[in-house]
Amino acid sequence: MKNFVYRLSMLCVGIVSLASCNNKQGNPEPGLTNCKDCQFLFSESADIAIPGYNLISGSYRLFWSETKKSVVTQKMFIKAPMQGNSFTLTKADIIAGKVVVLDICPSCDLIGVKPVDGFVKGENTTPTSRGDKSRWLIEAKIIREPVGVANIKYRDTIYIKQYFEPNFMLN
Repeated sequence: MKNFVYRLSMLCVGIVSLASCNNKQGNPEPGLTNCKDCQFLFSESADIAIPGYNLISGSYRLFWSETKKSVVTQKMFIKAPMQGNSFTLTKADIIAGKVVVLDICPSCDLIGVKPVDGFVKGENTTPTSRGDKSRWLIEAKIIREPVGVANIKYRDTIYIKQYFEPNFMLN
């Protein structure tokens, strides 16, 4: 019982720290996710290798964010199609693994969670620019539930709306 209470309290601490990133005070565009020390990048013809979460060559336009929320660093990877100037990922795409979320906390005992619902919408806001000069507006709402824990009714929602910048150069 003591272990359960400890895990539940760590889960609550994690939720509070994850929610602290979306600070809208002083944000020049209040509709966007505002976060210090965060990255919102994308690369073309890329994928991620699991385990390790390393970027490799692939067939996706790979968007990734890294948000630091107190002691927890959260990385989200979105595998979008290479074609077109916009895309939408649905619940089926999320369940199929086109969205991967990794929570990193060296001093926490986090409960494993997996994406089970949500959506991702992306639009190239500079469609006439070259790929390495383009800017994508991504809005994502990802709902996660615990993995392998039947008696805990917990859902975590990650919401990001931000411009993603290229992480590559064309010659």
